[in-house]
Amino acid sequence: MRLFTFELKKILFSRRFLYTFVILLCVTVGLFFRNVAFQELALEEESKRVTAYTQEAQSLLRTLQKAPESESINEQIQHLARALNLLYEWSPLVQSPDWKKRLQVENDFLATLTLYKTAGGDFSIPNEEIAPTVAFNEQLLAKGIEPTFEAYSTKLPNYMQQIASFYINIGAIILLLLVVGDLLTMEFEQGSIRLLSTQPIRKTAIIHAKWATSIVIYLILTLGLFAIAWGVGYLFGEAGSFAYPVALESGSFITIQEYMLWGLLSTTVVMLLVISLLLLSSLFIKNAIVTLLVTAGILMIGFFGLQALPFTQQWFNPFLYVFAGMSIQQVGESWYQSIAITVVLAVFLYSVTLLRMQRMRDMS
Repeated sequence: MRLFTFELKKILFSRRFLYTFVILLCVTVGLFFRNVAFQELALEEESKRVTAYTQEAQSLLRTLQKAPESESINEQIQHLARALNLLYEWSPLVQSPDWKKRLQVENDFLATLTLYKTAGGDFSIPNEEIAPTVAFNEQLLAKGIEPTFEAYSTKLPNYMQQIASFYINIGAIILLLLVVGDLLTMEFEQGSIRLLSTQPIRKTAIIHAKWATSIVIYLILTLGLFAIAWGVGYLFGEAGSFAYPVALESGSFITIQEYMLWGLLSTTVVMLLVISLLLLSSLFIKNAIVTLLVTAGILMIGFFGLQALPFTQQWFNPFLYVFAGMSIQQVGESWYQSIAITVVLAVFLYSVTLLRMQRMRDMS
């Protein structure tokens, strides 16, 4: 226990940990006020998008009206003319507070555009984008949730989702490796491992202390980051809903609350694997930079190399949640798959680390 307390204080009172928290604060606050600054730009881009659709529809309609008459052409003209009228209706709604009307008109436009394309017409909006957009708008209407510019949102839940996405998609791993990556290798590089080995403690106690310290540091970083994000969003942002939909690759939806909860739980499990892998690598390599590169390399190779596994075999992929946000959007409500194999591998690597430490005779 004393060794753990010593290790923890050594990290908590280090300049590196302080600088890390300052960087987290700056990035978190900076992201929010970037969103604030880009609100007008996002609104302008939305207006330009509708204007571009309108101009495209006008041009296509003029071309069709000059073409020789046929049943197909007449059907296309009929649908395109209605789509153009809906665009005229949509344009002033972009900056209107009547968001329900705006979503209904957009869905009507996309439904009409689908009929136009089915009749043989062509438009710049790809077919694969139409159905997901309509489904997303229907989710918002059904839940009574006002849409937001998700990439530049100032609403508390959506802003926290942004923070969570950065964090659970490798961000947490990078932060932890930067803060505690040399926790064990430093003992070898500075020669202090010899002093520790002469103390009346078991060699494995050193590993236990390093492992526990890494876990606690991860939890402090996580709680600190989301406390800052919540504080900034609560003080300066707008109210929103954690039931806001998040689209999955399957076409279904989960809520922001589910996305954040599942993402943080799966990232925490992956952290057990990362810490065990880091400690084991440290015992063999004994160099901080090389250890970090090897650990990061194994994680990247594991994640991208095992992506080729069929969906049904992702249960056996311990690296699935290295990029937890991406993986959750792939697997959806089956987010818990591969959790068990990740824990098993983490425990195995930790056991090998303890065995390696116990059998080491040369502590230099």
